[in-house]
Amino acid sequence: MNNDYNDPSRKGGSIQTYTGLIFYPLDPRIEEIEVDDVAHALSNKARFTGHTRRFYSTGEHSVRVSRHLASTGASLMEQYVGLHHDDTDAYLPDVPTPLKVLPEFKWFRDLEKHMQSLCFQRFGCVVEDYSVIKNSDIVLLLTEKRDLMPKKNSNWNHKYTQSPIPEPYHIDPWEPAFAEQMYLELHQALFNAIKENATTIPVSSITLPNVL
Repeated sequence: MNNDYNDPSRKGGSIQTYTGLIFYPLDPRIEEIEVDDVAHALSNKARFTGHTRRFYSTGEHSVRVSRHLASTGASLMEQYVGLHHDDTDAYLPDVPTPLKVLPEFKWFRDLEKHMQSLCFQRFGCVVEDYSVIKNSDIVLLLTEKRDLMPKKNSNWNHKYTQSPIPEPYHIDPWEPAFAEQMYLELHQALFNAIKENATTIPVSSITLPNVL
């Protein structure tokens, strides 16, 4: 009897994705990465190991990073990379940074880096200067801390030169289904605009709320 979950030619065990595909996290293949799976999984995965006052997804975070990049004048490709910068979380656990930086987790960092490379290839992301994306990622991290985490122990800023997005900007978390819709809409709008060599995405192509 054929067992799709245990292909002896593949490394490690497998998971089934939202669209029904069988995916091997230790043996990822580019053709098995699907945007519908990524959008759905990220929009149901919690940031901050689930410790926000209200549920806040990695999918929403990714959309907000992309839109922050747009507000800084970043290119469409940089906005596109920003949207996809956490795609690995659709297939791998989101290991908290204090653990992930340990020597014992080098194997995981290597796996995550390989998975990110495949995701970028799958969706046509071209990375010229990742520090641009990382800057917006940290800005959103600090904004999320301000708006969604407990006010006590609020000394994160000493680690970074960036600052939160100034108020009145405030994150009011979306429902997972809405985050998934926004991720997919922004993905398609950016993909089409890049393909057409545009410099901006048409306002009519997305129904994003005023996130920036």
